[in-house]
Amino acid sequence: MRIRIFEGAFARVRSSFKPLLATLAASASLAVSAGAAAQSCTQSAATGASTYQAVFQPTCHNCYEIGVAKAMGANTFKQVLDQVLNVEIDIWDTRDAVTGGVPREWYVRHNPGTLFQSGNDNNCTGNGKGTNDLGACLDDIRTWSDAHPGHYPITLFLDKKQAWSPASQGRRPADLDRLVESSLGQKLYKPAEFKGAHATLREAAKTGAWPSRDALKGRVLIALTGGQTGKHNQTQNEYVQDRRDNAALFMAVDTDETKDIEGTPQGFNATTASYLVFYNIKAGGSRTSLGKKTRANNYVSRLWDGDNDNPCSILDACINDNALKKWNKGACNGLSTGVLTPKP
Repeated sequence: MRIRIFEGAFARVRSSFKPLLATLAASASLAVSAGAAAQSCTQSAATGASTYQAVFQPTCHNCYEIGVAKAMGANTFKQVLDQVLNVEIDIWDTRDAVTGGVPREWYVRHNPGTLFQSGNDNNCTGNGKGTNDLGACLDDIRTWSDAHPGHYPITLFLDKKQAWSPASQGRRPADLDRLVESSLGQKLYKPAEFKGAHATLREAAKTGAWPSRDALKGRVLIALTGGQTGKHNQTQNEYVQDRRDNAALFMAVDTDETKDIEGTPQGFNATTASYLVFYNIKAGGSRTSLGKKTRANNYVSRLWDGDNDNPCSILDACINDNALKKWNKGACNGLSTGVLTPKP
């Protein structure tokens, strides 16, 4: 009798602990998931079926500059595209420090500029008299794409060096969108196409909406980086406020800490932050490791200024696009394009 009483009491105690045990098990599972979310990456071969955000690949830094491109054997911007499909262009609203700009057009150069110049200094197609502006560079991308049907997606990182001009000057976000759309047309892969029926771009990314490389053949994605010095992410936030679901460009925000990726970046609010799925990270310190956070959320990361870093350490940090002036130096163990695979 005493044994049966004891067994019954034990059963009741064990039953009372079941909810607690379930909670502890769930907590342990979450802890494992959280740990996995920040794990490092290794490489595996990329195929056409690999999704866009899972791939790391060569990315050039300032390859529109004549000297940078020539050092890599490319005399024109189209010859750069023969070597690398992730490219960068710096744009300015004004011709130089004191001269204004042109409505619905942007200058392409690296430095602020000096008086009595065209405002353009780059390897895009022009007439030799300074007409190689952003429109000319976009036309180069289109003509190269036309000549290489079935190419894997081109990603253009458009680095804006100044704030948006007043509406009266014709260089607002909508003006930039019109310029891009008029040149690239249906080749342009826009944020709304990626978002689909999802509530936000971030939700689309987290639920695996990124298309495969095959599905993006012949397409061009543009991500806006940079902005006015001292105005952290203000350029991108203003663009989102103006364009929302009509945007032609993705926004790639300056990324310094985890909350920029998993919360609200500086310069944004909760609503505008929901449009962010690209992250622009300057190499150095612990920032490079933020690639692990972008990878865990199915976002896309671009690292710049890491030319002297070990490319294998950058891949280990799950960075998608390692922007280098010598873009063929980004291979790890001989593999320059592959899939970011979480380490077991």
